[in-house]
Amino acid sequence: MAIKNTMCILKRNDEICNHYECHLHYSLQENSVSSMNFMVLEAMSRNSMAISNLCDNHLKIMNEINSLKQICSQIRDSISVDEQILPDQNLIVRRALLMVKENYDFPIRLELDKTFPSKICKERGFKLSFHLENNGNQAIKTQRNAKFNIFLVTHNEPPIVLDKNLSGKSILRGTHEAAENENGHIQFSNIVVNEVSSHYKENSFIFIVLCLSNLNIKPFIKWNLNIRARQALKNRRR
Repeated sequence: MAIKNTMCILKRNDEICNHYECHLHYSLQENSVSSMNFMVLEAMSRNSMAISNLCDNHLKIMNEINSLKQICSQIRDSISVDEQILPDQNLIVRRALLMVKENYDFPIRLELDKTFPSKICKERGFKLSFHLENNGNQAIKTQRNAKFNIFLVTHNEPPIVLDKNLSGKSILRGTHEAAENENGHIQFSNIVVNEVSSHYKENSFIFIVLCLSNLNIKPFIKWNLNIRARQALKNRRR
């Protein structure tokens, strides 16, 4: 390939020459430019391949995410409403207590079938039965067999739902969860409180029976539940 000289580097003029030195100078210069262009093109090619690989990886990740979403959706659809994970129980109970204090207009309320026991002792079982009523004081049933739970709550601010007693054991034993039966009753056949109330603020518990899955059902609340020691009751009888 002929080298087109722009000037003679020896004579420093525009004459076309055949000097070896001039040919060598311009040949090296042209080869240097070509080498630089090749390096730029090679770098651009590598970047293009890297971007292509990133796009492929992104597409694979998005496909995996969509597959996981479909699996989660299938699992959620296969679980009944009652079995789905509920929010923190402390928050639900606090919300229910606040709704009652603020006189929320509940369309349904939980009512006792009989009077609440006047004396309850630690570790001695008692039973309660409830039914649902609408605002017209008519007994009703929910379309689903709703589940109801008993909670013992402190008079602290904010209220604390008690799970353990001072010894670290479950504060409620026996029947503290019940579902609405075919006759529309919610029966707790053996409620056992495993702690005296004198250890807590106001010397009493807030006793609440609540449907966790439906806060439109007004819960039953006994604001001051006193739990006595069994020994104290025996001494009083003597």
